[in-house]
Amino acid sequence: MIEINCDILNFTFSDHISIIGGTDDVGFQSGTHKTHLFKLLEDQQRLGRMHSNKKVHFIETLESFNTLNVLLTSDDCLIADELNFSASGLDLLFQKVRDANAYLIAIGRIYIKQFEYSVDAIYQIERDGNRFALKRAFQNVNSQLSEINHVICEDSSAVAAIYSETLECDVKSAGSRSNFFRILEKGVNLLIADKPKFGSELLNLLYLIKTKKSSVEQLVLFLPSCFEEIICEVGNVNQNSYNIDDYFDFEMYYEKLASQIPEWNKRKVASSIFTLHENYDFATSGIIRDLHNFYKNLEVQDASRCYTINTGCFELERELEDAVILLTSR
Repeated sequence: MIEINCDILNFTFSDHISIIGGTDDVGFQSGTHKTHLFKLLEDQQRLGRMHSNKKVHFIETLESFNTLNVLLTSDDCLIADELNFSASGLDLLFQKVRDANAYLIAIGRIYIKQFEYSVDAIYQIERDGNRFALKRAFQNVNSQLSEINHVICEDSSAVAAIYSETLECDVKSAGSRSNFFRILEKGVNLLIADKPKFGSELLNLLYLIKTKKSSVEQLVLFLPSCFEEIICEVGNVNQNSYNIDDYFDFEMYYEKLASQIPEWNKRKVASSIFTLHENYDFATSGIIRDLHNFYKNLEVQDASRCYTINTGCFELERELEDAVILLTSR
């Protein structure tokens, strides 16, 4: 977690990778205003008005990052002007931040396909005079409101079988989150995916739905950290065994926790799930109960995993168009 407090912005970022785009007069389609925010924050640090629990470094280009001559650690945070980086530069930047378990706040277009980031780590800028505030681009909901026609998960068919049993319906396996668009069907689709890495895939998915004139009317999302989070609940794993701050995202954390369960082997998912199903009751998982209630349009205990997106009126369409054109032309 990184806290930033200064004259123009007070905010706490929970994720190691956060993406900040603009809106209104700090518009998504305009790089100038987002760069303006970057410069203002940089000035706040230079004037000694920025306070943070991490060491903050401002980088405009890959060259400026290289000249920092800083060995990144989990106590460092980079704030980058994303528009000044090439695609390969973004790849390298992400790799270095992930390897160091450091933090990165990218100010620019929200669709950065080189990064893996959470749906919750995508922010819009709101401006009130000389002050800025951030709000999440995607908001949680308690119930999905619309009748769901199709259910798809990013995991294997073995995991899909667990979800099928839970929901008493056919859950299709996409095999990976990048394959969702290929098997989306007409109407309302419920997608079950890993939240920590689904941010850029969701934005690309919305772009494809729009540009391909898809018949998908609504996306309903249920986003646990990963299937291992459910495994840990079912297996009553002690979550104090490891410190979440030592891991880059919740998926890596739960994968480590799940390794304590003798029956679980990520390389042999099908056989592991078969054994787990014999030895454990998946109905004891609060995540599974919430998934069932969300699908049935009932109130859930923890709405932090639940989202509903009307694809026809997605407010970031222009930003997505600009971003995809930019990234595919680099």
